[in-house]
Amino acid sequence: MDNNLARSDQLEKDVLELKSSFGKPKTKKEKRAPSEYNKFMQVYIANSKTNLKDKYDHKVAFGEAAKEWTKQKK
Repeated sequence: MDNNLARSDQLEKDVLELKSSFGKPKTKKEKRAPSEYNKFMQVYIANSKTNLKDKYDHKVAFGEAAKEWTKQKK
């Protein structure tokens, strides 16, 4: 009987703890700094958008940027 009472008390504590933590904002993870590749892609795609305006196609620009990155690395 005492075992059931202790278990019941523990369950109530667990429920209260869960209720109190519900709705609290989660802590944000620390972001890593962008890699050289990320920086290159960001600049290249932004330039493509500016230069091509209405003719801009993200898939095409991203593919070209990846090719340019590969050329640049060699």
